[in-house]
Amino acid sequence: MKRPAGKAASRGKAWTKLTKAHTGGKPQPSIGDSLSLWSIRTIPEVFQVRDPNEADSVRHIADLAGVIKAQGSVDPISVWWSGAEWVCVDGHHRLAAYEKAGAEQVKVKVEVGTPQAMLMLATNENKKNRLHMGTAERAEAAWRLTCLPEAARPSKKDTAAATGLGTSAVGDQRRVHASLTGTHGYTDAAVQDMTWREARRLEKGLTDGEPGGDQWEEREVEEICKQLGKTWGTLHDSKVELFLRALQRWDRRLQERAASEWAQEPEEEEADF
Repeated sequence: MKRPAGKAASRGKAWTKLTKAHTGGKPQPSIGDSLSLWSIRTIPEVFQVRDPNEADSVRHIADLAGVIKAQGSVDPISVWWSGAEWVCVDGHHRLAAYEKAGAEQVKVKVEVGTPQAMLMLATNENKKNRLHMGTAERAEAAWRLTCLPEAARPSKKDTAAATGLGTSAVGDQRRVHASLTGTHGYTDAAVQDMTWREARRLEKGLTDGEPGGDQWEEREVEEICKQLGKTWGTLHDSKVELFLRALQRWDRRLQERAASEWAQEPEEEEADF
């Protein structure tokens, strides 16, 4: 049985719909430890807080589907009663694997709480890293939390803890959010639909095609990757350390910049912005 796909919505609209359903919705039905595949709704624009490489996702889903066919199930999927329907909070790859395996029943774990608590749960679970969650994904996850309505927005410390991003980076996101909704005049809903990269570029007044804009940046990255590929080809494990040592020798500032960009900062005791 194929699970019906929901219509894509903007993040802001999806969040508003969720909060309204939770506030005035129907009581949670009583269930056991499983649900039918078709009864679980996905709202990826809210709860799928990461966007791993597509090839990695395909392989991961195929591997999980193989386990389901052999054993009947995998770790339970976290679901939440929104007030209107059962929603997948964590386990989107596992849910896709059940569908790929042709299963009709899905092992679930019922979560209870507010929409904000469910988003925090989804963020925390993904930080545990079934597939590697890189710096860019952590930043996007933190931005989703930063863009929540003020009453539902977690503190900088809680956002940093949930995503693995440093509190100073979270503070910068809050500054950008305040600038976009204040100085630049964007609505909260419009900002909530932006990615962190889009928000950062807009706050700086950059358009996509200009130097520093998204399209320009992507073209530059692709060109660098092409040049590296011509020289190095595919980097096997035996070459990775040599490649990194060569980069460090080529420009010693790279090590410092990489540490600043990639390393998780320690939690800091700061006042919320």
